[in-house]
Amino acid sequence: MTSQAPIGIFDSGVGGLSVLHDIHRLLPHENITYIADSQHAPYGNRSTHFIQKRSLELTQALIDKGCKLIVVACNTATTEAIQHIRDQVDLPIIGVEPAIKPAARYSKNRKIGVLATQRTTDSKRIRELIELYADHCEVSLQACPGLVEIIESNDQPTNLHLLENYLQPLLEKDIDALVLGCTHYPFIREQIEQIIGNDITIHETGKPVAEQINRVMQQANLANKKTKIGTITIYSSSDSTDSHTTISKLWPNPAILKNLNEEEPKHD
Repeated sequence: MTSQAPIGIFDSGVGGLSVLHDIHRLLPHENITYIADSQHAPYGNRSTHFIQKRSLELTQALIDKGCKLIVVACNTATTEAIQHIRDQVDLPIIGVEPAIKPAARYSKNRKIGVLATQRTTDSKRIRELIELYADHCEVSLQACPGLVEIIESNDQPTNLHLLENYLQPLLEKDIDALVLGCTHYPFIREQIEQIIGNDITIHETGKPVAEQINRVMQQANLANKKTKIGTITIYSSSDSTDSHTTISKLWPNPAILKNLNEEEPKHD
């Protein structure tokens, strides 16, 4: 495997672009191939069987495109499918998880709020993370039905209305740390900050994932030694014009945008 091969990333939709942003910022010389599976978003409404099958298909698609490492940039896919992928793929596989650990470490009043999908708040894994890293804290979980779909459609005004409903119960708990437990949510961080103010620290997933990728690649001698800025290629499984418009808005940086099924560039 050549060090110049791309890092592969997939998510149920555009949310993983927030992780892509942090990876590209930390590792600007790496080539990156991203798949937004917007045709099947959100994964939270899907069966475990579907998530495992689809995650393996997307992983194989990234392997076919020559990727040297795979990032599962979706909390639901990480919880439901990452072990299934690792059992069948001989490449480094890195997942994402809600940033419970740093939130617990830096919270001063030991009161933490978590915004996540219903699938994540109901998962065994989130309970394990709380027990492992935040058993000394009061952790309030807030499921956010419909929020992923709204971000996928780039419907910002509705975001604010829904966010007020979802954040108010956490604010009433007097939290001083807020975990964004879905990779879609960093794209509405500005709206979240409008509601919660400046006294609550927001914790995201992307930066720790980027740092983990860097460590894994250094250990495996996979880091790209070239000094040229890497090429970003983004595939969407949806044929919808709205999907490509949303991707362009959320990733305004240079990229090659293609349809996953057609493999034809949409713009350069």
